[in-house]
Amino acid sequence: MSLDKCFDASTFWQYSCELYAQPGVKALCLEGQERFGLNVNLVLLCHWLYQQQCTLETEGFNNIKDAIRVTGEQVISQRRKRQGLAKATPEYKLCLARELVLEKQLQQDIIKALNEQTVTLADRHSLPHYLAAEKVTAADWMNNLLNCFSHR
Repeated sequence: MSLDKCFDASTFWQYSCELYAQPGVKALCLEGQERFGLNVNLVLLCHWLYQQQCTLETEGFNNIKDAIRVTGEQVISQRRKRQGLAKATPEYKLCLARELVLEKQLQQDIIKALNEQTVTLADRHSLPHYLAAEKVTAADWMNNLLNCFSHR
């Protein structure tokens, strides 16, 4: 069944911050980012949708990826700049703060694009659809992440 639902960016941001802080989630999300080029925010979106008993198909993820391309590139650029700095420096802290602002904007863009997609009421996870949109086969990683999520 398709839903005519309006998702909220601030709710998604809060949920993402809480989930990302849970043991094991950050490490697995960053592994997905480094090994497979995944967008951590879209990985978190998959579980947020699942918690609401919703799913998004591969086409919807492709549409969202297109919609967030520019902001996503800005986040990556800022992250690379930050990673080249020593952690104890004021410049590192400033870069990190800028990166978080961009991450929040990225999530707002994701939700804006999500609200234009067909979301289905279903008790299944969207992560396989996101991986298909990225053309990534990562069954072991996905199962580890889903197992980690299930303990939340």
